[in-house]
Amino acid sequence: MNKFIIIIFALIILTISSTFSNDQGKKNDMVDVQIKLKQNELPAGSTGEIEIKFKPKKDIHINFEPPISVKFDSSSLFSKVEKLNVPRKPKEEYLNTSKPVTQKFTLSKNIHPGKQTVKGTLIYFYCSGSDGWCSRFKYPFEVTLKIK
Repeated sequence: MNKFIIIIFALIILTISSTFSNDQGKKNDMVDVQIKLKQNELPAGSTGEIEIKFKPKKDIHINFEPPISVKFDSSSLFSKVEKLNVPRKPKEEYLNTSKPVTQKFTLSKNIHPGKQTVKGTLIYFYCSGSDGWCSRFKYPFEVTLKIK
């Protein structure tokens, strides 16, 4: 009897943790995200920018807290990555999704010409205004950059 209760409890914990963490890296049905480079071609050592556009479904909001973040896998491509630029007016509770979030970076001067793949993960929190739940989502992305 005790083993049965432990198994049921473990199954409940696994179900709850997979429901609320939402870290599987698959598509988020509540928020469409588009990530693109502002400039597809750059010389080594120059500054570029990534634009991130959120398109949440009705009654879904992108939270400011915990903060939206970008973590790059290809850190050897960059000599500098600036702070994520999240447009925000005073007293705003949620991200205004009509404006993109941007991430500026400076390429390393030692990159060889040719195509480079910039890989990373966008992490954001979103909530339902009508149902009262919130969730975190990890969105892996990659964009191709041509080095002149």
